[in-house]
Amino acid sequence: MQPDVLGQKSTFLNQDKSVVKTGAQNKLTTDQYTKFLNAKILCQNDEWALARVLIYDLLNQMPKHPEFLNLIASQSKQLTLVEQLRIFQELALQNPTFDTSYNLAQFYYTQGEDELALGQFMDTLMYESDDIIKKFEVYKSLGNIYVRTKKFDNAQECFEKALVLNKYSDAISINMGTLAIQRNDLNSSLYYYREAVKVNPRNDKAWVGLALSHNQMGDFHLAKANLENAIEINPVNKTALILLANWTVQDKTSLSTCGYLENYLSLVEEFDSEISLILIQIFCENEKWAMAKLEIERNLLWQPLNENSLILEREIQKYI
Repeated sequence: MQPDVLGQKSTFLNQDKSVVKTGAQNKLTTDQYTKFLNAKILCQNDEWALARVLIYDLLNQMPKHPEFLNLIASQSKQLTLVEQLRIFQELALQNPTFDTSYNLAQFYYTQGEDELALGQFMDTLMYESDDIIKKFEVYKSLGNIYVRTKKFDNAQECFEKALVLNKYSDAISINMGTLAIQRNDLNSSLYYYREAVKVNPRNDKAWVGLALSHNQMGDFHLAKANLENAIEINPVNKTALILLANWTVQDKTSLSTCGYLENYLSLVEEFDSEISLILIQIFCENEKWAMAKLEIERNLLWQPLNENSLILEREIQKYI
């Protein structure tokens, strides 16, 4: 139910005095102060549509007021990307702190703007903060950016700093393992992926990493078992499924993966043509023509005009 807060000036005037700034440029009138408190209550009650009207009215009057900006930033999930960017940039400019810089850096990072995120994360580290969780995220994100840009020494330095802040992070151990694989340091990759599994035995990504390391070291059977562990933990881990299908095709045991692939297709919300075609390929290679026909028909139900699927259907029909 919509809270009855609008227009109750006398009720709110003696509340939350901290929001009234002593500086002349940020001091609020009675009307502005009331609107601000009403907007806060509306946000707390998930009445964003009403709160938005009040907040934007206030921002039109005082576009750089930090309390108004902070309030709308707290509702960032309700904003468009353009609005989020404008708010985070303005806050970082008007009130430069660890938190405001971090929020802007995270925005850039989640939007794939690695160059902007890199610079902003570096700026973030210039500010003092006791927030270990956010500092950890800064170093982890910096490490990921450096990996993507192939600056492996910088990446390792950032991941090591993140591990100092949280030595029990399976995510960082996985990142270190991935970095080691890219450097072709298989012993190190094996160590870090094992550490990740030790911290969190149900991290399917860690088991996939172990599989990649073992496979490159020539231990295919152990690698295959690692992938099966990953899929048992997370049946929709597509990377693990594709790797297992490809590897078992090579050793002529691909039929053993069909159950995993069929289970995946039954679990995902949207039809996955790639996995479906892999399943059809396995059926064909093992001369399971009737099963291949059933799957290609299902495939065509979802994409009836796909030329490759239509060609494949005609080829399968020759063997029925």
